[in-house]
Amino acid sequence: MSAPIDTAAKSPAAPRRSGRQSARAARERGREGFAPEERLLRRGEFVRVQQQGRRVHTAHFILLLLRVREPASATSDHDTAPEPRARLGVTVGRRVGGAVQRNRIKRLVREVFRRNRGLFPRECDTVLVARSGADSLDYGSVLEELTRAQSAIERVRRQWAAESEPSSEP
Repeated sequence: MSAPIDTAAKSPAAPRRSGRQSARAARERGREGFAPEERLLRRGEFVRVQQQGRRVHTAHFILLLLRVREPASATSDHDTAPEPRARLGVTVGRRVGGAVQRNRIKRLVREVFRRNRGLFPRECDTVLVARSGADSLDYGSVLEELTRAQSAIERVRRQWAAESEPSSEP
Protein backbone atom coordinates (compact mmCIF):
# COMPACT_ATOMS: atom_id res chain seq x y z
CA MET A 1 0.00 0.00 0.00
CA SER A 2 1.25 3.51 -0.74
CA ALA A 3 1.91 6.22 1.83
CA PRO A 4 -0.85 8.77 2.47
CA ILE A 5 -0.62 11.96 0.46
CA ASP A 6 -0.18 15.19 2.39
CA THR A 7 -2.97 17.36 0.99
CA ALA A 8 -2.16 20.33 3.24
CA ALA A 9 0.99 21.10 1.26
CA LYS A 10 -1.00 21.32 -1.97
CA SER A 11 -3.92 23.33 -0.62
CA PRO A 12 -4.71 26.55 -2.47
CA ALA A 13 -4.76 28.44 0.84
CA ALA A 14 -1.01 28.03 1.25
CA PRO A 15 0.84 31.21 0.22
CA ARG A 16 2.86 30.85 -2.96
CA ARG A 17 5.64 33.08 -4.12
CA SER A 18 6.25 33.52 -7.76
CA GLY A 19 9.66 34.38 -9.14
CA ARG A 20 8.34 37.76 -10.24
CA GLN A 21 7.21 38.70 -6.73
CA SER A 22 10.51 37.74 -5.15
CA ALA A 23 12.47 39.67 -7.80
CA ARG A 24 10.31 42.74 -7.18
CA ALA A 25 10.90 42.44 -3.42
CA ALA A 26 14.64 42.16 -4.01
CA ARG A 27 14.60 45.34 -6.11
CA GLU A 28 12.76 47.18 -3.36
CA ARG A 29 15.37 46.08 -0.79
CA GLY A 30 18.34 47.30 -2.80
CA ARG A 31 19.94 47.74 -6.20
CA GLU A 32 21.52 44.33 -6.48
CA GLY A 33 19.18 43.05 -9.19
CA PHE A 34 20.01 42.55 -12.84
CA ALA A 35 17.10 44.22 -14.61
CA PRO A 36 16.50 43.83 -18.36
CA GLU A 37 17.51 47.45 -18.96
CA GLU A 38 20.95 46.59 -17.54
CA ARG A 39 21.53 43.76 -20.03
CA LEU A 40 22.56 43.62 -23.63
CA LEU A 41 19.89 41.36 -25.05
CA ARG A 42 19.90 41.53 -28.83
CA ARG A 43 22.55 40.28 -31.20
CA GLY A 44 22.77 43.71 -32.82
CA GLU A 45 23.72 45.29 -29.49
CA PHE A 46 26.53 42.78 -28.99
CA VAL A 47 27.79 43.23 -32.57
CA ARG A 48 27.78 47.03 -32.27
CA VAL A 49 29.86 46.93 -29.07
CA GLN A 50 32.24 44.35 -30.56
CA GLN A 51 32.77 46.36 -33.75
CA GLN A 52 32.93 49.89 -32.33
CA GLY A 53 34.08 49.35 -28.74
CA ARG A 54 37.48 49.70 -27.13
CA ARG A 55 39.17 46.55 -25.89
CA VAL A 56 40.68 45.86 -22.48
CA HIS A 57 42.49 42.53 -22.11
CA THR A 58 42.89 40.51 -18.93
CA ALA A 59 44.20 37.00 -18.39
CA HIS A 60 40.81 35.30 -18.83
CA PHE A 61 38.56 37.99 -20.35
CA ILE A 62 38.36 40.60 -23.04
CA LEU A 63 36.25 43.59 -22.06
CA LEU A 64 34.74 45.58 -24.91
CA LEU A 65 33.55 49.03 -23.87
CA LEU A 66 31.38 51.32 -25.96
CA ARG A 67 30.32 54.71 -24.66
CA VAL A 68 26.70 55.16 -25.60
CA ARG A 69 25.69 57.95 -23.22
CA GLU A 70 27.37 61.06 -21.91
CA PRO A 71 28.19 60.88 -18.20
CA ALA A 72 25.59 62.63 -16.02
CA SER A 73 28.09 65.32 -14.95
CA ALA A 74 28.64 66.32 -18.59
CA THR A 75 24.99 67.00 -19.34
CA SER A 76 23.54 70.40 -18.53
CA ASP A 77 19.98 69.16 -17.98
CA HIS A 78 20.76 66.34 -15.56
CA ASP A 79 17.65 66.94 -13.43
CA THR A 80 15.25 65.59 -16.05
CA ALA A 81 17.51 63.01 -17.67
CA PRO A 82 17.44 59.53 -16.14
CA GLU A 83 20.65 58.35 -14.52
CA PRO A 84 22.68 56.32 -17.05
CA ARG A 85 23.06 52.63 -16.27
CA ALA A 86 25.88 50.34 -17.14
CA ARG A 87 24.72 47.52 -19.42
CA LEU A 88 26.45 44.16 -19.57
CA GLY A 89 26.58 41.35 -22.09
CA VAL A 90 28.56 38.15 -21.58
CA THR A 91 29.87 35.96 -24.38
CA VAL A 92 31.41 32.55 -23.74
CA GLY A 93 32.41 30.51 -26.78
CA ARG A 94 32.43 26.73 -27.08
CA ARG A 95 36.20 26.51 -26.88
CA VAL A 96 35.98 27.59 -23.23
CA GLY A 97 34.07 24.47 -22.22
CA GLY A 98 30.79 22.63 -22.34
CA ALA A 99 27.40 24.21 -21.73
CA VAL A 100 27.59 23.74 -17.96
CA GLN A 101 30.96 25.49 -17.73
CA ARG A 102 29.88 28.30 -20.08
CA ASN A 103 26.71 28.96 -18.10
CA ARG A 104 28.66 28.93 -14.84
CA ILE A 105 31.05 31.58 -16.16
CA LYS A 106 28.12 33.74 -17.26
CA ARG A 107 26.51 33.43 -13.84
CA LEU A 108 29.76 34.38 -12.09
CA VAL A 109 30.31 37.44 -14.29
CA ARG A 110 26.71 38.59 -13.86
CA GLU A 111 27.04 38.17 -10.09
CA VAL A 112 30.22 40.27 -10.04
CA PHE A 113 28.43 42.93 -12.10
CA ARG A 114 25.38 42.82 -9.86
CA ARG A 115 27.34 43.23 -6.63
CA ASN A 116 30.11 45.55 -7.89
CA ARG A 117 28.52 48.02 -10.29
CA GLY A 118 31.27 50.54 -9.61
CA LEU A 119 33.69 48.41 -11.62
CA PHE A 120 31.71 49.09 -14.80
CA PRO A 121 31.41 52.58 -16.34
CA ARG A 122 27.82 53.83 -16.11
CA GLU A 123 27.86 55.48 -19.51
CA CYS A 124 29.06 52.33 -21.30
CA ASP A 125 27.77 49.15 -22.76
CA THR A 126 30.20 46.40 -21.83
CA VAL A 127 30.61 43.03 -23.48
CA LEU A 128 32.77 40.62 -21.56
CA VAL A 129 34.20 37.79 -23.68
CA ALA A 130 35.55 34.81 -21.74
CA ARG A 131 38.81 33.25 -22.88
CA SER A 132 39.89 29.68 -22.40
CA GLY A 133 40.78 28.95 -18.80
CA ALA A 134 37.95 31.10 -17.45
CA ASP A 135 36.02 27.96 -16.53
CA SER A 136 38.43 27.34 -13.63
CA LEU A 137 37.75 30.73 -11.98
CA ASP A 138 35.67 31.31 -8.88
CA TYR A 139 33.83 34.48 -7.80
CA GLY A 140 36.85 35.96 -6.00
CA SER A 141 39.12 35.38 -9.00
CA VAL A 142 36.70 37.03 -11.43
CA LEU A 143 36.29 40.00 -9.08
CA GLU A 144 40.05 40.33 -8.63
CA GLU A 145 40.69 40.18 -12.37
CA LEU A 146 38.09 42.83 -13.15
CA THR A 147 39.37 45.01 -10.30
CA ARG A 148 42.88 44.84 -11.74
CA ALA A 149 41.49 45.91 -15.12
CA GLN A 150 40.26 49.21 -13.66
CA SER A 151 43.38 51.15 -14.62
CA ALA A 152 42.94 50.14 -18.26
CA ILE A 153 39.23 50.98 -18.13
CA GLU A 154 40.05 54.42 -16.70
CA ARG A 155 42.57 54.92 -19.51
CA VAL A 156 39.79 54.24 -22.04
CA ARG A 157 37.51 56.70 -20.25
CA ARG A 158 40.23 59.39 -20.35
CA GLN A 159 40.65 58.78 -24.09
CA TRP A 160 36.92 59.29 -24.58
CA ALA A 161 37.04 62.50 -22.53
CA ALA A 162 39.93 63.79 -24.64
CA GLU A 163 38.06 62.97 -27.85
CA SER A 164 34.91 64.75 -26.72
CA GLU A 165 36.71 67.97 -25.71
CA PRO A 166 36.46 70.68 -28.36
CA SER A 167 39.78 71.37 -30.01
CA SER A 168 41.35 74.79 -29.46
CA GLU A 169 42.24 75.17 -33.15
CA PRO A 170 39.99 77.40 -35.31
